[in-house]
Amino acid sequence: MSGSGCERRLGPLDRPLAEAGYDPSEHGVLTVARYYFQSFAFPNSQAWINAFAKAESLFPPGMARAGASEIAVAVLAAVQQMRAARGSGFRFSNPD
Repeated sequence: MSGSGCERRLGPLDRPLAEAGYDPSEHGVLTVARYYFQSFAFPNSQAWINAFAKAESLFPPGMARAGASEIAVAVLAAVQQMRAARGSGFRFSNPD
């Protein structure tokens, strides 16, 4: 879906991210979460490191009340809660 090499096609219940109506902060949180999803799906990728780096670039000082590292940790806590509540893995788009 994001990039010329992506072969994924939208399903009947899917919609493009551009149509979701997210503001920049919401889009940033989703991107950070996707890096965590990637890290759990492919542990050798160590994508969690990219989650923190991306949070730093998406949430510069003064953009949000919390700092970038606090946002990254809060997103990780939410992802962990979702993982504990689910019996199956996540379907997610590559954050890159």
